[in-house]
Amino acid sequence: MKQPNYKGLFKYLQLLLDTHKDDFLAGQDAILRVTLPCINKQMEKELKVVLIGIVQGVNLRRSLSKFANILGLRGYVKNEKDGTVVVVAQGSEKKLEELLDWILKLPFPVKVTGMNYEWRTPHKKLSGFKIEKEKSFLQDEAQSFINLTKEIVRLKAERRVPQHVVIIPDGNRRWARQQGLKAWIGHKVSSQPERLKQYFLECRDFGVKYFTFWALSTENLTTRDERELKVLYQIIRDNINEYEKLLET
Repeated sequence: MKQPNYKGLFKYLQLLLDTHKDDFLAGQDAILRVTLPCINKQMEKELKVVLIGIVQGVNLRRSLSKFANILGLRGYVKNEKDGTVVVVAQGSEKKLEELLDWILKLPFPVKVTGMNYEWRTPHKKLSGFKIEKEKSFLQDEAQSFINLTKEIVRLKAERRVPQHVVIIPDGNRRWARQQGLKAWIGHKVSSQPERLKQYFLECRDFGVKYFTFWALSTENLTTRDERELKVLYQIIRDNINEYEKLLET
């Protein structure tokens, strides 16, 4: 690409300033507009980030996708089979830098032990920003948990096993809607005693001392349909004995 002749442009600018110098000094209205070709800071770029550590099964994808959409970026975030998380985002350099800064400040329970990122020129324009999944919702969630436990095992070898693990079954209602079912069906599937037993035993074998399964938040009490809350309470009542048996295993 031919480089712009900045030297010639600045000479032209100086000539215009000299020509209208008296007008400026006399306070006369003088309009001078010079357009200079320059590097556009808002030029579209692409950023690829690979995150290593406790990055799956900790609600990272949803939080990142939400923030990327707020920034108006396009692309996707995806869990890889090796336990890493890959982010590909397109947009202005300024907005991508904001996303990168946000990633660098990820709070607990996310624990990034390694990160690679690369600036690229987009070859294909992506649309929107989404969570990319290769499996169904339940399979995807299960794989995320498996990769999370693998990372905990690795940390255990380094004597950094967390004392307390909390699982928040976020996504039950979305999964149910995707299946065309009532919201509480998702809660029933997620809270099955056998499913919780699997999580409980996994954590116990890894040396975790405390395991918490989040049923609902105080916000749920004011924003959820009353019928849905009744079903949640009924699930807890019906399964409380089975949950207690977990402590005896």
